[in-house]
Amino acid sequence: MKNVIFVSLNVLLCGFLMGCDRNASGGRSTLTIQFPDVSQMKNLSSSQQKIHALSSTSSGGDENWSSVVPTGFSGSAPINCFAVYISGPETEMRRNTCGRHGDASMNRLVGVWKGGVSGNTSIELEVPSGKERVIGVFGFYAQSGACKDFTGSAEMDHSQLSKPYILGEVSKVEMSPGQVVSVEVPLVYDSEKWFETCSGPDFNQGGSNNSPSVPVLGDYGTGLDGDISLASGLHDVRNINTARGVPLITTSRVLELNPVSGSTTRLDLALKTSATLASRFVVGDEVILYAAASSGSTACGPNVFPGFRSQAIVESTTGAYLRVNVSDARFSTIPSAQVSSAAAGAGRDFCRLVLSRVPHINTLTFAAQSYMGYNAATFGTLSNEGADHEAGLFFIKVKNGIVMNGDASIDLVGRGFSGGDYGSSTQKNGQGIGGSEGNSPNGSPEMNGGGGYFSSLGPGGGGHGGQGGKGYTGTSGNGGLVVGDPYGCGPSAYDSAQKCLFGKIFMGGGGGAHYDAHGGAGGGLISLAVKTISLNSFTLSINTDGGSSYGGSTGGGGGGAGGAVLIGTSRLQGSAGGVLDLRSNGGVPMATAGQGGGGGGGRIHLNVADSCSLAAPGSIRMNTYGGPQMNASTGGYAGGLGTTYATGGSIAACGTIDMNTVPHLIKVDLSSVSSGSTVKLTGISLAGASAVQMVNSSGQQHSCTINSATASQVQFTVPSGVATGQYDVVVTSASGRKVKMPSALYVSP
Repeated sequence: MKNVIFVSLNVLLCGFLMGCDRNASGGRSTLTIQFPDVSQMKNLSSSQQKIHALSSTSSGGDENWSSVVPTGFSGSAPINCFAVYISGPETEMRRNTCGRHGDASMNRLVGVWKGGVSGNTSIELEVPSGKERVIGVFGFYAQSGACKDFTGSAEMDHSQLSKPYILGEVSKVEMSPGQVVSVEVPLVYDSEKWFETCSGPDFNQGGSNNSPSVPVLGDYGTGLDGDISLASGLHDVRNINTARGVPLITTSRVLELNPVSGSTTRLDLALKTSATLASRFVVGDEVILYAAASSGSTACGPNVFPGFRSQAIVESTTGAYLRVNVSDARFSTIPSAQVSSAAAGAGRDFCRLVLSRVPHINTLTFAAQSYMGYNAATFGTLSNEGADHEAGLFFIKVKNGIVMNGDASIDLVGRGFSGGDYGSSTQKNGQGIGGSEGNSPNGSPEMNGGGGYFSSLGPGGGGHGGQGGKGYTGTSGNGGLVVGDPYGCGPSAYDSAQKCLFGKIFMGGGGGAHYDAHGGAGGGLISLAVKTISLNSFTLSINTDGGSSYGGSTGGGGGGAGGAVLIGTSRLQGSAGGVLDLRSNGGVPMATAGQGGGGGGGRIHLNVADSCSLAAPGSIRMNTYGGPQMNASTGGYAGGLGTTYATGGSIAACGTIDMNTVPHLIKVDLSSVSSGSTVKLTGISLAGASAVQMVNSSGQQHSCTINSATASQVQFTVPSGVATGQYDVVVTSASGRKVKMPSALYVSP
């Protein structure tokens, strides 16, 4: 007896929507499949069936699936629910990806699939005709009623299904219209041949062609980018390598948008990045298309507005164009000519469209003083024809969880819209969702970009969740405007319970320029979907503060507004001392004589779905302060407070959440940090600070001498003998409350 069971799959290769009794001329075939009767598959011995136990918590496992391990084709838990997949060399036949973390042999590219189907059932599939077809069958053990047609559906109940197992494949099948062939697929159950998840345009996890332009809450990704472990120090996401052979995140400006003929969801995109597309993206990758800014109400087409984003799946990386299948068909209506235009020039419409790869990490582990973000990269000016947008956006999915082995941070401080530039005769506005960096009459703001210096009117801070602060002597609203609703969204459809996890989201607006000083850049945008956050006893800081302005000879620019932090997690846990520190504060207007307004606060939304357990004194901190007034006599005004929002079925179990609770640190002056240097900490309610400490990754602690402490600034001296390296800074307020800024200082000799 052979060690496999052969099942005849009668493949009726007929023309599309034509019977087999006539000549076919179409380009598609009908595949008819007879699935086996499970009761007839009992003849193999247990050794031939290769059945042995497999724990549901084994490496890379997904506990959302039932913990039941099938007993083969018979027994108490037989394979009784089937699916078929077809692939081929064409892009269309490789547009979806199924796989298992840590085992590339289980990864499959899928063009067409159908499932689930019970035994002794016949189905038909319409498949593009062609050569080199691969036909594969996978199966589950399904509890009663769970085996139903879940093709492309989000409604399959994982808890009622075992993990899917690959049962058999045949390759090099030629499908020619008008012919009838018989294909035998050998089926054998091997308890090692399971996979976890699929993504792509035909699977809900990757976005359905008919779904709205919103993320799937609870979609924590496939994990196919592998485990990422970060040692101490700075890690630029553009240079972190993944298990799929490409960098973790590539973000780039879209220069050209061409809908594929006959499709409203498939797009060919030319990107600004100079890298070969195949070195940055993999077929099956998820990407985000994000409308960052535009001029006028219809510059991005009649139905796409700044703040909109849509998921898409990469179909091809060959040639000059990245082909993607986008979830939201509205993006195919964006005028390509306006995508390629810069945000400058009389009467010119523009639509700034950005594409960003979404990493699907399995487990993300931080060592002490590790920092993940963008190094020496900004979102770039909208008015520069040659500008790319390498930074500013951080969409990330973590399938298993984040594990903290020390204080660490994810940081997009000042990576949002650019602050205004200055010149010999012009002091430009900060940039924002309306675009232009030019001057507006009387220093008025450019949407959420702060207005530039005008006459005696100081530059305004950028706006977002709170309005940008007015410049000194401000009698009109030159601070950047509030954009979005209190939950970080806009007037588009979104789930009323989840608010800004859906709908429009924005970066912080840039601050306006003084006549000899740049404005501060706004904060970037972080959207994190992670199954479990394990803080242990450490602090995870997720930071989109606005950037501080530059100081000129007599005054400074306006501060940049805070950006956005959106986090959806199933579980949040931590032992005593564990802190989740979410920050999106306005930038500080820096100058001896002041004059610039502070940046407005940003927007934060945290959703904890299933469980929250933080051992006392663990805590959650959410801070969206506006940039403070730095000089009461000659300075501009403080930026407005942003918004904080916490939701989810388990959010009450998290205990008291500190929302905009003083004191708070906003900025660290990093210039010339060495033993004996004076360091300035800027923040809120710092008067009477009683202690400043520096702590490195080895736990070495140094007490610092406080030179002065006002409401908005603490100055201290770095003690002698401090070893080179990165340090957390901990400030003890007059009330005894300790505030920590992870990875704040790097001390060099």
